[in-house]
Amino acid sequence: MTPEERRARLRQRTVESATDRGQRGLGKGLRVPFDLAVLGGKEVVWYELTANHRESNMFDIIPWEVRNPAYSSMRQFTGKANNRVVGDWDYKLEICIHKKIGVSQSPVLCLREMFGHKCAICDDMFDEYKKRGTSEFNEKTAKALQPQWRVVYVVYDYRDQKHVGFKLWDIAYKSFEEYLMTKAENDPSGLVVFSDPFDGRIIQVEGKIKKIGTKDYVEPAGLTFLSREEPYTEEDVTGNYPLDKMLIIPTVEEVTRLYLGMDSEGADQEAEPSMVSSGRRRQAAQQPIVDEMCPAGGTVGKSLFTFSECDQTCPENLFQRCSQLNAELGPGEKGDIKVAPVAEIIPKTTPVPPQRATRHSGGASPTPPSEASSATLGGARRSRR
Repeated sequence: MTPEERRARLRQRTVESATDRGQRGLGKGLRVPFDLAVLGGKEVVWYELTANHRESNMFDIIPWEVRNPAYSSMRQFTGKANNRVVGDWDYKLEICIHKKIGVSQSPVLCLREMFGHKCAICDDMFDEYKKRGTSEFNEKTAKALQPQWRVVYVVYDYRDQKHVGFKLWDIAYKSFEEYLMTKAENDPSGLVVFSDPFDGRIIQVEGKIKKIGTKDYVEPAGLTFLSREEPYTEEDVTGNYPLDKMLIIPTVEEVTRLYLGMDSEGADQEAEPSMVSSGRRRQAAQQPIVDEMCPAGGTVGKSLFTFSECDQTCPENLFQRCSQLNAELGPGEKGDIKVAPVAEIIPKTTPVPPQRATRHSGGASPTPPSEASSATLGGARRSRR
């Protein structure tokens, strides 16, 4: 796949995100489940929006290269598969997670939202919400079990004069992605493919404090696209964080064991169970599947969630087998979804901050480097090499 083809598919990804924003297709420490060992000891620096009245946030969103065949069948907030194949560029990792699950209080992918598989956590969430209106309903427990859509971006932070390289930014989908795509689609110059490494845009965001309960959060209060002075290279894209490889994609059984506080041998942990692992205790069947006949008359693997029996009376071991086969029949070639280490992550060298950050509007081209003034951004200049 040539860089031009990748850029075209990256643009199409931006068009899809702008068209689908806000639509909902399925269902009515780290905050994301990443295996950092994949990076071979490379440092991860996390980005956060700030609310500074003296200066706004200013960053680039850089695409990353898809490497895991399983990524193509992962569903998005809209319920659609993202359909990005190995070799494609994507500007975001859009995932749905359950937070603080089990004894370890770990984040875990919601297999129901992401793949249409069975999810023990969602099962208990639905059971809890069925009690709404009765004295047995516990709203705090129900909300704790509810999955949340989040987005991870690879960003370059122009305001950080100490860190040289890329950062990862993890933020709730509703807190930024929807807002970003609305701005990108409605820009006077037309759809802004802000993440294009060669002709993208600097994103300038004003932050404001929002209080939720006793905690303060920073949310975007204004966004402007600015011209970049210098392009990134293809190596900057292929050599940065492999987000899909870092993502831990568990099996149905692994999620169930984590949620129920079970170790690798299947024994219950002695530690005090967490609030979100205190639902009903279903026993995972240990017997091998003797007869792979669908009790509802369907085909094992092809008829997942087709009948009411799928989520009610189907034996657990048969359901897991059906989920496994169904996953293999999904769009694209999924292959082995276990995370495999990559040999090397190329360190990101720092792009020169734009000497003049100019507003990009009216379809005008970005300011060529030769025409930029000598004024530096933020009072400091860093060498790219």
